[in-house]
Amino acid sequence: MGQAPNFQSFPVMSGDQVQLEFTVTDNAGDAVDLTGGSGRFALARKPTAAPVIDSAASPPTATVTIILAISGRVNVVVTDEDSEALLGDYYFEFKWTDSAGRENVAARGWITFARNLT
Repeated sequence: MGQAPNFQSFPVMSGDQVQLEFTVTDNAGDAVDLTGGSGRFALARKPTAAPVIDSAASPPTATVTIILAISGRVNVVVTDEDSEALLGDYYFEFKWTDSAGRENVAARGWITFARNLT
């Protein structure tokens, strides 16, 4: 673990379900076995702001699901209800903590929410 995070930026519509897929990799770029670990997805107005979407919140406003542990693939979902009030640019981070407690920022970037007309 410890590779520089994958930087991504993309647009979505507010009020739509947001579904993201990440692959956690090591320094060599090889997929990390996710068995026994956990992921956290957070979304905020800027990198230093408090999250408005957080898979670690109670109740969570995003869900992290392992797709295939041996291949390092995870899925993150933010429901349409939770994205409804979002408009403009938001910074996100996806962190993975392995079974030994080592944390890695696997992906980060910006999501731009545009107003949904309906």
